[in-house]
Amino acid sequence: MPPGPTASTENTDPGQTSREMSDAAAGPNSSDSGDNVARLKSYLKLTVDTLRQRNWRATLRSPQLYFGLGAAANGGVTTGSDTVANWSVPTAGDMQDRLVNNSRFFASNHALFAAVLALYFIIADWIILFWIGIVIGAWYLLLTFAEQLNWLPRQIGGITITMRTATVALSVISAAILIIFVGSVFLWVMGATTLVVVGHSLARNPISYKHHDGLPSATSGDNL
Repeated sequence: MPPGPTASTENTDPGQTSREMSDAAAGPNSSDSGDNVARLKSYLKLTVDTLRQRNWRATLRSPQLYFGLGAAANGGVTTGSDTVANWSVPTAGDMQDRLVNNSRFFASNHALFAAVLALYFIIADWIILFWIGIVIGAWYLLLTFAEQLNWLPRQIGGITITMRTATVALSVISAAILIIFVGSVFLWVMGATTLVVVGHSLARNPISYKHHDGLPSATSGDNL
């Protein structure tokens, strides 16, 4: 008599099998998501540290250097017998290096441009200036006089308004006012600054000022 079929010791529960397949599929994605979050945090920390450590006044470049005007813009930098051009059309391989090098080297100039442009928009529109004044005045009153004049804490309708509560409420109100009345200015300034930074960084030749500080990678070659 032929032997009967032996009982399989493998797990045949379809529910558990599907769960295992789902876990296996989700595993790499979860790991990738965690890596992306960690990478984003690292980039943000590096950006904040760079902004804090930069000497903005000392790294504000002269108009001659920024616009590439005359000998002051390149200091007589040459390759062979030819003087390096201050402006040139980048090749496809040079675009990323130029964006990184020039945007970093002229960061103070671009920040000043954005600040002046924002100030112009604010002064030109009295409504924006009025609401910004309201926000600044409200914060000044809260932080300067709220506790000194015993305004807080205070009971209103059975609710205790503390300094922390008032700060959170004023933060929300300030954010709403700035988004509604200043949001368009922010978008205009960011858009215009981005166009200036990208256009200037792509066309300005970093090799022409490689004798300056703050651009170590510009000395690595003469093809930027």
